Amino acid sequence: MTSSTDALPQATPDPGGQSGEGYTAIVHFHGMGSQRRYEESCRLIDAMDVYLRNRQQGEGKSLGRLVGIGARQEPDRRSEDGIVTYMRARHLPAPHQTGGEREIRVYECYWAPAMAGSKSAYGIGLWMLKQVLRPIYSAATPWWERHRLRESMLRDLQQCPHYWPEGVTDQDFDRMLGAYGRFRKSLYHRGWRGYFWHFLKLFDTGLRRYPEAAKRMKKLAWVWWIYAHLIEARNAFLLGTLLLTLVLSLGGLVWSVFHLLQIIATEAEGTGVLSTIRDLFGDHLKPTVQTAAGIVVSGLSLIGVTRFLTESMGDVYGWSTYTETDATFERRAKVLTMGQDTLRHVLCDPDCGRVVVTAHSLGTSVAFDTIPLLAMRNLAHGRSNPIAGPIPLEKISHFVTMGSPIDKIHYFFGGQRSKVLSFLDVLDQLKTTTARMPFVKNRKPHIHWINYWDDADPISGPLQSPVESGPGARAVDDVHVQSYDFPAPARSHNAYFENRTVIDGLFRMTVLNEMNYSNLPLLPDDGGYDYDSVTCGPGLPRGRRRGWALVALAVPYAALATVIAVLTGNADLARWIGYPTAGVAALLVLFWRASLRRGNLEKL
Repeated sequence: MTSSTDALPQATPDPGGQSGEGYTAIVHFHGMGSQRRYEESCRLIDAMDVYLRNRQQGEGKSLGRLVGIGARQEPDRRSEDGIVTYMRARHLPAPHQTGGEREIRVYECYWAPAMAGSKSAYGIGLWMLKQVLRPIYSAATPWWERHRLRESMLRDLQQCPHYWPEGVTDQDFDRMLGAYGRFRKSLYHRGWRGYFWHFLKLFDTGLRRYPEAAKRMKKLAWVWWIYAHLIEARNAFLLGTLLLTLVLSLGGLVWSVFHLLQIIATEAEGTGVLSTIRDLFGDHLKPTVQTAAGIVVSGLSLIGVTRFLTESMGDVYGWSTYTETDATFERRAKVLTMGQDTLRHVLCDPDCGRVVVTAHSLGTSVAFDTIPLLAMRNLAHGRSNPIAGPIPLEKISHFVTMGSPIDKIHYFFGGQRSKVLSFLDVLDQLKTTTARMPFVKNRKPHIHWINYWDDADPISGPLQSPVESGPGARAVDDVHVQSYDFPAPARSHNAYFENRTVIDGLFRMTVLNEMNYSNLPLLPDDGGYDYDSVTCGPGLPRGRRRGWALVALAVPYAALATVIAVLTGNADLARWIGYPTAGVAALLVLFWRASLRRGNLEKL
């Protein structure tokens, strides 16, 4: 497979590697789970170092090298007694590169301690089960509610022209967003309840002079409604399949252990191994379902399932708590404070010339929610140019997210309900989008947001919920990568630092200062800036592994049919379905293992 890194668009590099004097800082927000301090910072620097060494071996492809890699300490600007540790490296350019030596510092927002012990495994398991009903709740809400979700679905539809009604143009989607905003504001004035058919009335009342335009917009509204409900149906199917797989897996394990206990109880005679086991454990191995379930739970704990629930999913539970009266909200607040403190420490350093914010997994949501809090601090001071200070947010040039669940967090937990429209509007005003500071400066794009995602990574995806129309606003620059040729969800989610496209992009943004909106030349004839010239997406074509995914989704339902056939006494049907299903499942496991052995398709 050919790597796509050499074809990346490039902006005019800043000779100094930064938009001003001083070092370039990377502020990294790690992902969920039991992360170790400095581990991801070291992983990022190591990945760049390996990438540059491998490039140097290719003729004419050298991009320089990193030297002097190591940890450094400096006084904490928030406390006289504190110190801050960061990773430092110097980039020595290749002979053909312009500019001199560049200093890179990597700071890490280490927020894992704030989420420790958020909830029990049992409680988190119940909380996860409740999320299966989210598509039903979402589809049942009136059309005026959860408007950010509705708008993100419309933008997603905009990326699929083959679904558009005849005559609809790209500009009609902007008109639809405007009409939807007017619809929400006019609910109480017109006495509308806010359901979809009330939304359709708006085109009859507002476009009487333009019947053709009204007819076209109503067609687009219907396609939007159908598309949104198809997405909800897809989500319900995927969540239901996941639940079914979990139930069948646990049921199969309990059934297997139960029959093993029966064998031990009935055949453990003499001096064999089974007899020894029975003598050692005695009554603890009674052949009951409760005993079998207890053994399964203990076994799952030993292999790390309980730890995954309490640590990884516990982080998601703690972070997605938006109710301030909930005790868990305190953990979320601590995480946000840690993020603000880390960014302020770096941004307020006069020796720092430029900042690139990077984040992985749940850390992308942490970073995205941290940045607006700093913007609010500046706005509270009433400055005429709030992006410049007191916290110099204009130093942030890029925001790089990898395996981001921002849209999924918004889908499951971001829709607060209220009958008071002004309250929901206030909540919207307090959130940052791509149309607001610091992503926009002087009504022009400022921060280039690049989102790397993999369609085999169920946590990631293209991002639509942070996008908002407005002067200077741009969509998130989504770049699809493919790390494995077979669906490997867990490995794909953790493979971004091993992917050549991702590391090449990170290096060019941080060290060479490419893909920077501030470095773009003016187009001729006062055409503004060519922002599209530094767009990295859309990346590799998606859906290459869709066939394998569909086969994997069919296995749980075939297994369910086998179980039903067994329970109803139809042994022939059970064999006819069960044996092929077991064979397909075994083949999927073999192909999965073979894919992992081949490793990342875009090696550094």
